[in-house]
Amino acid sequence: MKDKHTTMSELVELYVLGGLSVSEIEDFEEHLTQCPECLEQVEQMRQVMDFLPMASEPITPPVGMKNRILGNVLNPEKTEAEAVHHSIDDQIDQTDQTDYPANSGTPRSRTRHYGRWRAVSAGLAAAVIAIGVYTAGLRGEIKELKEQTAIAEETEQQLQASKAETARLQDQLASALKPSQGLKLGEAVKLGEAVKLDPVSQDIVAQGLATIVIDSQGTHLVVQAEKLPELQDNEAFQVWLIKGEEKKNAGTFLARDGIGALYYTFEPGNYDTVAITVEPDAYGEQPRGKLILAAPMEGSSI
Repeated sequence: MKDKHTTMSELVELYVLGGLSVSEIEDFEEHLTQCPECLEQVEQMRQVMDFLPMASEPITPPVGMKNRILGNVLNPEKTEAEAVHHSIDDQIDQTDQTDYPANSGTPRSRTRHYGRWRAVSAGLAAAVIAIGVYTAGLRGEIKELKEQTAIAEETEQQLQASKAETARLQDQLASALKPSQGLKLGEAVKLGEAVKLDPVSQDIVAQGLATIVIDSQGTHLVVQAEKLPELQDNEAFQVWLIKGEEKKNAGTFLARDGIGALYYTFEPGNYDTVAITVEPDAYGEQPRGKLILAAPMEGSSI
């Protein structure tokens, strides 16, 4: 079903040409007060219509027309008599097709004038139709450009967010891999064994590693992945710690050039699997999207 704006925008040409009813004109003019786009189209169409009369060729009025009009104005008493005379002349013209008054022109002349007017009218109609088609096409191109611009801006925002997230993760990872200020002398950071994240199907080329880092500030999960699939719209990668049927959200991340990472601090809970999914957005508390990478963590202390 068309919305009101689309319906009204299709009436621009008819409004300028005077082809709408009184009620339609009132509705359309009320719409113009709230729609700058349609108002601009009306102004453009009116500018074009102002030039159309210049395309028609001027035609000389029949000989004697000026004298008859002035005679009627200056000699009103003769109007009735001349009207009777012209009526008789018209009857003679209808019975004798070979005798034509000089001031009315020959049939060939009248045919030529009529044909000329038909040609001009046809040209004007074609011009109006062409303008309407061009205007509709232009509106479509403008709409498409606006959509492409919006997509480009959203992509740029996602890239900037990905850069910021990557920088944050690098800082956190560097902090986790060096002794914390709260560590006692001789106390070391314990690095767990890195677990390889494998694709869950043959059509997935992504791969990654999951590492457990333990320090005085707690237990941390470091996930790194590459060759990740390209995200669409608001999608995000999400990491899960799984224990039987329990699935714990370990955070979301974006990727740049197929590379992404995540740093997550959590309480150990004997989780047996770590997995990565592609989610429709970054706000889910349970998996909703497609599973792409996973690895068992049996025997670990997390």
